[in-house]
Amino acid sequence: MKKSILHAAVSPLAMLAFSLTVPAAPSFAQQSSFGLEEIVVTARRREESLMEVPLAIAAVSAQSIESAGIKDLNTLAQYTPGLWAEGGVNSRNQRQLTFRGLSVSTGQVFIDGAPYAGNGQPNLGDVARVEVLVGPQSVYFGRSTFQGAVNFVTKDPGQEYRGKINVEYGSYATTDNQISLEGPIIADKLAARITGRAYSTAGQWVNQGNPSNRLGQQSSKSLTGTLLFTPNDKLKVKALFDVLLDEDGAPPDIALKGDKEIFCQLGGTQGAYYCGALPSVKQIDPRIISGNDVVSGNLKTLLLGNTNNYPLNFPTNFMEHFGFKQLVYMGHLNIDYATASGWNFSSITAIHRTQSQTIISPVYRNSQNLRNPALDLRTPAGAVQFPLAPQDRCVCLLTQTLGYDGSEELRITSPQDQRLRGTAGANYLYVRNKGNLGPYGYLQTGPAFTGIWTRTVSSTPAIFGGLYYDVAEKLTIGAEARYQWDKITAQAKFPTSGPPLTNTFKSFSPRITLDYKYAPDSLIYALWSRGYRPGGFNSAIVGQTPAVLAQLASNNAQINYAQEKLDNYEIGIKSTWLDGRIRTRIDAYYDKWSEGQVPNTLFYSNPNGSLVQITLITNIGAVDLKGVESEAEFAITEKFTVSATANYQTSKIKSYVYIPE
Repeated sequence: MKKSILHAAVSPLAMLAFSLTVPAAPSFAQQSSFGLEEIVVTARRREESLMEVPLAIAAVSAQSIESAGIKDLNTLAQYTPGLWAEGGVNSRNQRQLTFRGLSVSTGQVFIDGAPYAGNGQPNLGDVARVEVLVGPQSVYFGRSTFQGAVNFVTKDPGQEYRGKINVEYGSYATTDNQISLEGPIIADKLAARITGRAYSTAGQWVNQGNPSNRLGQQSSKSLTGTLLFTPNDKLKVKALFDVLLDEDGAPPDIALKGDKEIFCQLGGTQGAYYCGALPSVKQIDPRIISGNDVVSGNLKTLLLGNTNNYPLNFPTNFMEHFGFKQLVYMGHLNIDYATASGWNFSSITAIHRTQSQTIISPVYRNSQNLRNPALDLRTPAGAVQFPLAPQDRCVCLLTQTLGYDGSEELRITSPQDQRLRGTAGANYLYVRNKGNLGPYGYLQTGPAFTGIWTRTVSSTPAIFGGLYYDVAEKLTIGAEARYQWDKITAQAKFPTSGPPLTNTFKSFSPRITLDYKYAPDSLIYALWSRGYRPGGFNSAIVGQTPAVLAQLASNNAQINYAQEKLDNYEIGIKSTWLDGRIRTRIDAYYDKWSEGQVPNTLFYSNPNGSLVQITLITNIGAVDLKGVESEAEFAITEKFTVSATANYQTSKIKSYVYIPE
């Protein structure tokens, strides 16, 4: 199977905004010469000019984020070739990142160089820039970045007293208000910055099952505090603390129901695909643009009262409505020390806590209030319909997650003015998922429904390094590598408890680069790199009865699955024109994905008749990817800049999953 995608984007103005900045005193600093501002990135764990790094990188500055109205990863992806981002089934509850056509969930987001395993993101209004790296980045970013990485670089507090108020208003009662204050505590030695943000939108779609309610409601609140300690010109210490609260209503999803004639069994994580072109919004019956939005009666007793005594990660009153709620705490400490001779020693420490709860109806329509619905619940025995009274029509699921992750990195970098130079370091990452409770739920007058509760822990020590040698004045060859040990433990806790499963996945991830700087801020490069993503366990099948295992046997259910691999071959050219007024970047790549981990969501019946949802992963994925990515910026005048991106990719799917009819 082949798949081709062409994507292009320019920068529109999305919302009306009013911004007020109050400096400590009038500033008469002379403007720099006319041209595009230099962008510094840290893709190789040291500061380098974007135009002199032999990698495919898109860097979006704070000024571009503000002027383009970029609010999250979804809109950021429109301005960065090679990246596509979207939410999960219920909006923001599951981040889905697609690098060059390969789609995975969390694990590729970094904040000031530290990995973050949850679904939150820092306030983009408090970010100095966002670096998007496509292709394997395992050498310097480690675990689960074999497809790419997104690094949020937060702002440093300034050494002048400043304040900024930003007020925005858009359609659908969308508001985005932010206030920030910064300034010195001890002149030239200790500075602080604090930022608060409140965002909300009423949602675009009217709930046809309950016209007084809108679908797609979202709100976010965050508070960020940063301290910067610079006692001298050699030492820099930066500490950041961030609290983020996201809360969404029912999502604006729909379900296109049908039979075998309009569904194609092409395989995939959810089974059937819709045949042919999808209908436009105008062609869709507005009655199915709806969703359940009331948690009351027996449903409230079951989900929030937990009458079936399912194990909980935290009290269900954390959220009592359909939708999604997430609370995130982030703490970071970055230390950099530079010697007089040019050696640099660095430390990155981070810890995160992510708590979330979701209540959804997976039929993607209002099944409580529609007049004549036919609720179709598919079981291994076939399609079974339950004609229900209006107050009883609901398949509703509650899911809880509670996760922690922490990391530490120590690094040493040699002077960069030498013909032979290098970087070496060690990293440790710890991720603990206290257990994904759910989904569990209830089909009133039908069978009970529950999912699998699995606890996972991973610890990943690693060593990494790179050597760079100037073969000639303008020609440089680089050799980089990372060796890591991913020790993963998983244990099924509910509905059946199994023994802990443990395995260590070892990987060696190299990258070879060759670049020629043919002009100032311009180069041609070629590279080969390899990345891995660790394997794991289908721990939910441990301890299952022979009858259940027989139901799963046709889907190749195995306890273990191996790590997957990506080989990347890439060439590119970065050019600066018209005395720095134009920048262009273009690259072409050929990637081979093998031993791909493909999830397949299935249902099986317990002896008591209840249905259980289970997701199994198998190493069946194999895809060849080819593409071209390009980006350009043109400073037409001192205050008017035009930027554009274009991306073409084609994928040949050699092996994936197939679900027989």
